[in-house]
Amino acid sequence: MAIPLGKLVEEESSIYELTSATIHRASQLAVTGDEDVDKHKGKIVSAAIDQMLHKKFEYKIEEK
Repeated sequence: MAIPLGKLVEEESSIYELTSATIHRASQLAVTGDEDVDKHKGKIVSAAIDQMLHKKFEYKIEEK
């Protein structure tokens, strides 16, 4: 999957938050698996990026 840079640029969230959420989602997908991983031919990070861009998961940054 080519990363759709145009869609990333349009995101209004902090790039740090998006990156952090995507990394955590990729870790979850590595353990649990998902049909999106199969769709991306086993590429977990690509599946996580796709899910993030299509709002298939929600994340919340916890205040410390």
